[in-house]
Parts: sequence; structure tokens; C-alpha cells
Amino acid sequence: GLVMQRTVLLLLLVSIPISFLWLNMKRILLLCRQERDIAEVAQSYIFFSLPDLIAQSLLHPMRIYLRTQSITLPLTYCAALSIFLHIPINYFFVVHLNLGIKGVALSGVLTNF
Repeated sequence: GLVMQRTVLLLLLVSIPISFLWLNMKRILLLCRQERDIAEVAQSYIFFSLPDLIAQSLLHPMRIYLRTQSITLPLTYCAALSIFLHIPINYFFVVHLNLGIKGVALSGVLTNF
């Protein structure tokens, strides 16, 4: 109910500064003397993972709410489906669409929904 709504709102609000941090990760990594190639790949992965940050702000409180209500079967089905679909989706994005690390991030986003 109300606690879940507040939790979602809080997580969405906290996602805003985290998003800005993620969007500047290349600069942060370079300041930490990370190699430029690694910083660029990390930035690409993080950029395409941003939708997952928002999704988790919504989904995680729902999972907890359902568990507290002892409603676990839908969570089990969703987790099994996610595991079943992750490898084929990952393969499709990385190999068939040649997206590389971007495809890995996008497949993670899709299977977390």
C-alpha cells in the first residue's frame, strides 16, 4: 500500500543522482587512472543499463511486497522465465545484432523486466 508507494517514489528520486553519476562514469574512471578503452566500454555498458535502474526502482518494492503477502509463486515463474530467456536474448543482441557490450546490457534490462 502506502509504504510501497513511498518506497517506489524514494527509489525513483534516488535514481536521479545515481543516473548522473553513471552518465559521468567515464570521467570518473579516467580520474581514477583507468585505461581509456576500459572506461569507454564501462560507460557504454552503464549507459545502456540506465533503464534497468529505473525498472528496479519499480520492481524491487513490488517483489518485497508480494513476499510479505506470501505470494511467491508469480515471483518464481518470473524468475524462471527470466533465466530461460536471458541466454537467447543475450545471444541475439550480441551475435546477431552485433551490439557487443551494449547488447549484454540491453539483454539484462529486458530479462529484469
